[in-house]
Amino acid sequence: MTIAHQGNNQMGESYYIGNLSTANGNFRVTFFLKRSGDVFLVKQLRIENAKP
Repeated sequence: MTIAHQGNNQMGESYYIGNLSTANGNFRVTFFLKRSGDVFLVKQLRIENAKP
């Protein structure tokens, strides 16, 4: 997977958008991380077909 974009949203959560290439096709992956104490938790993970 390669990260295409990353940043922070208005709520202070980190997000990453990447491209994933597999034997079954290309996908766009988006995930949001929320800080909880000293660790980061995955708040949301999206995997969608990449647009041609």
